[in-house]
Amino acid sequence: MITRALLSASVLLVASAMPAFAGGGGGGGGGSSSGSSSHGAAPAAEASMRTNVHVSSLALPNDLESHAETAADAMAPPEGPYVDLPAMNVPVVRSGRLMGYSFVVVRVHLDSSADEWRVRDRTHLLMDAAIRAMHQTPFVYVGHEVYDAASAQAEIAQRIESILSDAEVSQVELIGGDVRLLRS
Repeated sequence: MITRALLSASVLLVASAMPAFAGGGGGGGGGSSSGSSSHGAAPAAEASMRTNVHVSSLALPNDLESHAETAADAMAPPEGPYVDLPAMNVPVVRSGRLMGYSFVVVRVHLDSSADEWRVRDRTHLLMDAAIRAMHQTPFVYVGHEVYDAASAQAEIAQRIESILSDAEVSQVELIGGDVRLLRS
């Protein structure tokens, strides 16, 4: 949906930059060979009439701006210590059939007493556990742009807490969720 809107906006920008659309046609506005107008306009006004003026403003629809703000807020670093695992793919299924993939980042919020570098050293184990959990408990396609990720998030949190002690992990969060459905 976003791609379609950006493509439409870029086509409009290119089309409006063409002389036929920009207003002015690229010429001196007709008249004599010196470019002067036969309408008796002042010389300063004639000069401004002969130049192509293109003013363009690209305003994104409000829903795109709100999505961008929401994504920026979600990806903003939290107050306390945390570790972000690299982005991963989560299968999206409906009735047991693969519908597509969701791209997420697993953010592990740590307790204030946790050793962040010890957790970072175990990132490979956390990623393995998260990927296994995601493929055993995928996102479920509920309806148009609605996905159930609660069971997947609970399974991921349980697996990560089994690797790290409960005293280290305060919360496990899935960030992102850009879903790409397969063509059917």
